[in-house]
Amino acid sequence: MIGVGSFSWLIITWFQILIIRIQLNSFVHRVFNTEDVKEIIKAKKCTIKRIKRSRNWAISGTAEQIEDVIIAIDNYASRKEPKVKWINDAITSAIKDPEKQIAVAKTKNIPEKLKPITYLTENPSITVTQLAYIADCTLSEARKAIDEYEFGGG
Repeated sequence: MIGVGSFSWLIITWFQILIIRIQLNSFVHRVFNTEDVKEIIKAKKCTIKRIKRSRNWAISGTAEQIEDVIIAIDNYASRKEPKVKWINDAITSAIKDPEKQIAVAKTKNIPEKLKPITYLTENPSITVTQLAYIADCTLSEARKAIDEYEFGGG
């Protein structure tokens, strides 16, 4: 892939959260202290993962989290390692107008925590494990919600 990065939008309908994924080409080769940068990204609640067996990595998170990463990387670059500014360049070039995209994502009404039954109405074929993960509840709470949905008139 040519360029400093690419991105993709992943909209999870039952979450109703916009996840942004930005590719960082040759991450390990271009950053001297990769562990520090990974910790900064993880501290902002984003994920950074290697893309299969390539030398490319990807950052993913919500718009607010990506915005926090941009600020944190900028601070880190000014304090310790100026070479990491390319990560912010990759993020901003991948998202053509980052302020606009982040503002649009922030305006979406995202509830803090929904009950498991809410997810079942949108996706009735969801598994117990998926429901527990998505609704951030225990397996027994997910089973109760499925029983309530199926037998309680859902």
